[in-house]
Amino acid sequence: MISIRRRLIIIILSLIIFIGIITVYLSYRDARHEVGELFDAQLAQSARVLDALFLHQINKENITSSELKNIQNIIDHITVLDDPGYNGLSKEVSVESISYERKIAFQIWSKENILIIRSASAPNIPLSAVSLKEQEHGYFNENINNKQWRVFSIKTEDNKYLMQVGEKFEIRNELTEDISKQLIRSSAVSIPILIIFIWVAISRSLLPLSRIATEVTKRNKENFNPLDIDNTPIEIAPLTESINDLLQRLKIAFEKEQQFTDEAAHELRTPLAALKTQAQVALSANNESEKKHALNKIIEGVDRASHLVNQMLVIARLEKFTKKNERINLHSFALGIIEQYKLQLDEKYLRVIVDGDVEVTVAGEIDGLTILLNNLLDNAIKYSHENSQITISIHNNNYTSMTIENSSQAITSDELERVFDRFYRVPGTGVTGCGLGLAISKQVSDMMGIKLSIINNKDNSGVISKIEWQ
Repeated sequence: MISIRRRLIIIILSLIIFIGIITVYLSYRDARHEVGELFDAQLAQSARVLDALFLHQINKENITSSELKNIQNIIDHITVLDDPGYNGLSKEVSVESISYERKIAFQIWSKENILIIRSASAPNIPLSAVSLKEQEHGYFNENINNKQWRVFSIKTEDNKYLMQVGEKFEIRNELTEDISKQLIRSSAVSIPILIIFIWVAISRSLLPLSRIATEVTKRNKENFNPLDIDNTPIEIAPLTESINDLLQRLKIAFEKEQQFTDEAAHELRTPLAALKTQAQVALSANNESEKKHALNKIIEGVDRASHLVNQMLVIARLEKFTKKNERINLHSFALGIIEQYKLQLDEKYLRVIVDGDVEVTVAGEIDGLTILLNNLLDNAIKYSHENSQITISIHNNNYTSMTIENSSQAITSDELERVFDRFYRVPGTGVTGCGLGLAISKQVSDMMGIKLSIINNKDNSGVISKIEWQ
């Protein structure tokens, strides 16, 4: 089974990890860029300080480029740039206490490409051959002794000297990697904590679902009371309402089923008792005539019981009724149903007329419509006076309708309200039956979404069953 909790955690963590990876990458890229700019700025600053000190010393000693003799004095003033304690660091701060010790190398070249001064950390070859050859200033990336260097070149104001200040890329890469490692360590610590918080938050958020599931599980099969929707989150309110709606429909169905079972048991008790009585009469009959009469009564009782059972089976099948829309020509369909009742019609000398529009079609379920029309026509035949007429009319004006009118005893208004009740039979008609035909017809019509009504005709000389497709 699919776990909502597990799915949410996987989705959220996947997003967090994905965003975290992107964040670490962007942070690494930005850190690399910012560290590069910072170190480039410091290279440029160091070069300008060197330029200022160098020119100051030359002016102080009044030395030209061809008469540089006391060069060590200048070096003593300038090598402070190589000291990691430079830039205001106290002399008490040890070299080991500095996390990122910078080894800045510098060279001063004459216009004739003669190396005049270099720091101890600088190589004997030019830090930037391109800069020296072209006498250009700016930033250069160089490979010296298989080491990557970043070099900044600057000319003195009199264009007599070219100063090159450089440092290895190692310190930059180390600083950038340390920043990235710190980010990764933070993520490695925060993600497990985040997983715990997410798990707890999701579990607490899903508690209402667990509560509803527990409440439904603990219920007995006869408890159809609605679920408590107080303090229910908005997200699961539709689920709770749907369950309550289902419980209400189940309650109605259960009550109908219980009522039907009780009524069916009552209705079956009478014909079964009559069958037993007639069987006893047949056994004790003194002559053939009495015995035959009792056996005929038994046959009639079996017929009535069979009819009742068949109608009950129809009702049971209606619970699984499914709508399958088909185009049905009502005129042809009515003629087909009438053909099945030819024997009953002949016994009572009844005539059936089908009039109206012969081209009218409706969308419906043919099995359901067959049950409906069979019951209505069977009722019309049973209650019609002998040697009378049954009229089936089909019309299509503002809506499609079919009416079945017979010549029979009118039904009072009180009885019209109960004709669709199960096992109800209009008293005083003298017609045998089980009282399920119209109840079944009403249930089928409701399932098919059509309207069924029973009314008296205008002069109370008969009853009309009316089917309407809106």
